[in-house]
Amino acid sequence: KQILQKHGYVSNAFVFIQKNTLPDVRYSKFEFDADSKKISLGAEAKGYAAMAQQRQILIDNPAISSAAIGDFNLDKTGKVLFSVDLIFNPSLLTSQ
Repeated sequence: KQILQKHGYVSNAFVFIQKNTLPDVRYSKFEFDADSKKISLGAEAKGYAAMAQQRQILIDNPAISSAAIGDFNLDKTGKVLFSVDLIFNPSLLTSQ
């Protein structure tokens, strides 16, 4: 029973990201480290305003213990490319 209680449900992270992503933001890379409960994402937003709104949504969410946004670049079409590193609170990844 203890093993099952400590088992991580990475699917919870996918559901979280789906529910907490703005329509003007999409992700192109997904890396998950179960030990640190960290997800690294490559992201693209239609503009700086959408990126800033997405950042605030992540920072304000109690399921996230740490959110870092960085590596800002503009592509040729004017979209903002950036990286997102999220560390989840353990309860999100251990509950069904």
